[in-house]
Amino acid sequence: MINLLSGIDYLLLFIYSIVVFYCLKKFIFKNLNPLHTKIFLAFFILKIFAVLSYVLLVVYYWQLADSVHVFSESKNLVSLITSDFSNIKYLFLPVENYNSVINLDMSLKSIPGGSGIESNYFLTRVCTIFYPVSLGKYLIINFWFGIISAIAQFKLYLVLIKVYPKIKDKISICILFIPTLLFYTSPIYKETLCLSFLCFTIVLFYNIANSGRPLFKFLLILVNLFFIFLLKSYIFYALLISCAFVLLSRFLRKLFIASLFGKIFVFLFIGIVFYLISQNLDVFDSYMYSLIDISNMNQQFYGPESTDTSAFEFGEIETSFSGLLSKIPFGLYTCYFRPYLWEINKPIILFSAIESFLCFLMLLAAIVKRGRNFTTVLRENTMTYIMFIFVLMLGIIIGITTFNFGTLVRYKSPAVPFLWLFIFLLLYSKPKEKALND
Repeated sequence: MINLLSGIDYLLLFIYSIVVFYCLKKFIFKNLNPLHTKIFLAFFILKIFAVLSYVLLVVYYWQLADSVHVFSESKNLVSLITSDFSNIKYLFLPVENYNSVINLDMSLKSIPGGSGIESNYFLTRVCTIFYPVSLGKYLIINFWFGIISAIAQFKLYLVLIKVYPKIKDKISICILFIPTLLFYTSPIYKETLCLSFLCFTIVLFYNIANSGRPLFKFLLILVNLFFIFLLKSYIFYALLISCAFVLLSRFLRKLFIASLFGKIFVFLFIGIVFYLISQNLDVFDSYMYSLIDISNMNQQFYGPESTDTSAFEFGEIETSFSGLLSKIPFGLYTCYFRPYLWEINKPIILFSAIESFLCFLMLLAAIVKRGRNFTTVLRENTMTYIMFIFVLMLGIIIGITTFNFGTLVRYKSPAVPFLWLFIFLLLYSKPKEKALND
């Protein structure tokens, strides 16, 4: 592990940071005002610090990490391409093609790898692309992942301060400075890229609504969604279902308000949907049983006999729809509001526990103070409604399938900024009477 980091790497990180910051400021974020420039500088420095902290933990504390396997696999792929440039095709072919070749080459097989599945191999592809410009340095490749997410998050920040001007001073906290985002969406993680592609998708939708070239931007949206699907398919489905549900519910609401015929149509439509679902519940059995099996299997792996001090118990889920339904509220709560402060068994979990506790307190304060504005906040902006459903769906999936605080904190990171954003929107929403007077 010590071989992953050398004295020259620190110097390279310093040089790369200065050069990349200048380039970003000159070409990507060239029209920032002084305030935004300061925010970007602070955010950029914290991103670099997060990457360095992660690598130091891998080398001197954890001694093992998934990112090391991905890095090793990128070495394998670089060696293949170096020996024969036509092997660059494996960057674009499915992982099975790469595996069939790598298993025949014992000199490459001797380098530990971890790209047996497509989602891991996607990370290997990205690492391989950055390998030459990073001089084969593990720290610098992590740096490039941090830069991708820094660009994506700051672009989203610049969009959201326009969409939500009433809380623009709070948006930097939600999107940029939450510890979970800084640490878990900076290094070589799937979550780093998933959040980045999610941010780019939202920015592109905003640009389509407010500027030209919709076809090109729509194609870029499809590319981003495809990448999310390859990395974490459940995030893709959660986003897709959230968008479909919100758009359909808004359409039906408008139709319901418009006329008597619209009301009749909506009642008929909802009745038919419920009837079809009730008559075809077995269609969802395979998905439901798969989710329950994953949950119960993970609980056995991270059960009381486990040596992992970050593991926690959730309780076995009964193999039925009602059994799954009964666990959803606790799974959702566990995802976003645990670990508790007294459940900390590792120093690295401390910041996550404090953050979860603050998130719970802020949400509780928002509900107590402005709970009556809940539906108003959702209806004010389609993006808000989609974000809320997305946070719920992702929280449920992660909460009932993950039983290790270390992975739980990382898995939920793509949804964390949107949860905080909704909390601030609710907390700083105006009372209905005051809103009407304004």
